[in-house]
This record gives sequence, C-alpha cells and structure tokens, in this order.
Amino acid sequence: MASASPAERHAGKKGAASATPAASASPAKPFSKIGSLFKKPSPTPGATTTGGTAEVNATPAPGGGHGMVWVNTESHIYHKEGSHFYGKTKQGKYMSEADAIKEGDRASKTND
Repeated sequence: MASASPAERHAGKKGAASATPAASASPAKPFSKIGSLFKKPSPTPGATTTGGTAEVNATPAPGGGHGMVWVNTESHIYHKEGSHFYGKTKQGKYMSEADAIKEGDRASKTND
C-alpha cells in the first residue's frame, strides 16, 4: 500500500481546518459599544449634583424673594437672586444680605 505524499497529507489538514466557518459572529461595528464607555451617565430626575463645593437640589427651597440672599450654611457663602445656586444648596437659609454679612458669610466669587 502506497503512502500519501507529504503535500497530500498537509492538504488534508488544511481542508479540515477550512471546514470551520469563516464568518465571525461579531457585530458589523465592533467599536460602537466602546464609545458608550466614555459618555457621562444622564442624571436621574430629582437627584442632587455637586458643583464645586456646593451641592445643588433639583428644586429651589420655598421662600426667598426680592432683597434676600441664600446662605449655604456649610460653606458660609451667600448667593444672590438669579444665581445658579440660589435656594438650591443642600443646606442653607434665606436672609437679607446685611444679615449674612453680619453673620460672617461672604458673597459668591462667581455670582452665577
């Protein structure tokens, strides 16, 4: 009985290997999911966020009004009406600007 040549034996191995499917099961755009790893998660409604050292609530505290400032009682910084933090820090109270100064509180540097 004659043995097969090395080329035939080698071809047989290639033929067996090529029997496996060549198409991959990966999606058409494999990098589409990677971009979502770097996106910031969207905030949940009603959650508090931090902005520097002040924490902000979703809704302003009731009260306030014309001539009143919002004093963050943790940082002792007051925010004027129209400011981003007016009535929104986690702990604070409304009072007149003169009373806040007498108490030793200082105005926000950015007045935002």
